[in-house]
Amino acid sequence: MICNDFISYVRILTQTPLTLTIPAKKTKIYAYLETLLGDSKSLNELIKEANRKYDNSEHWNLDAEYLVGLKKFLEKNIGSRNE
Repeated sequence: MICNDFISYVRILTQTPLTLTIPAKKTKIYAYLETLLGDSKSLNELIKEANRKYDNSEHWNLDAEYLVGLKKFLEKNIGSRNE
């Protein structure tokens, strides 16, 4: 599900009339964690592959509070899955 949302996100970026940098495919998990954890220097360390906590349910919970902004963006631009 996360990867499908990311693909839709990239598709939206490519359709915009602005010239935007499209994320590389290998950055999906990094971008997702950056959305969750923010961009402070200490939290950025947690995003790196060696430091990722794949067993942390807070990081892989699609209903996490931190994802509200991303969900609103996706719903606005690609619609809700319940439609």
